[in-house]
Amino acid sequence: MCMIQEKMSVILANMSLLLGLTAVELEPLIRFTRLDRVRPGDTIIVEGQRGEYLFLIIEGRFKVVLDSHSKRQRVSGIYLNTLMQYDCFGEYSLLDGQPTSASVIAITAARLLKIPYTDFKNWLAGDDRIAQIVYRNLSQLLVYRLRQKDLELDLDIMPVIA
Repeated sequence: MCMIQEKMSVILANMSLLLGLTAVELEPLIRFTRLDRVRPGDTIIVEGQRGEYLFLIIEGRFKVVLDSHSKRQRVSGIYLNTLMQYDCFGEYSLLDGQPTSASVIAITAARLLKIPYTDFKNWLAGDDRIAQIVYRNLSQLLVYRLRQKDLELDLDIMPVIA
């Protein structure tokens, strides 16, 4: 493995979605992973469009929002989450094949790994152990995000005690 591949393998191994995989297991993923650099304000995913890529954040911060100009005629945008280093996005469409459910916009300059869904799914299909680890990590990530949102909603609607 060359130095660039070794570095990429270390980066991938630290991603929350890929924790627990070995350098050997990650090696095929490197072949179809592309590095993207984005500027603050760049929109990476637009709500309602066909999802084609899974994104892994190397560095930078992103906001996840429901757009005010979507087909749903919202009066204003709705903030959902902030994502940062080692997080991923694009996973909903990867799982269900539906259009993207939210927009993702860079808050800061950032570096991302961009993986085509087709290649990612083929990689998972080729090894049951890899698929089991990735789907377990993805399940844990999604449950964590739901629990965090539950806490936020609880705090927003808690009655004020006088």
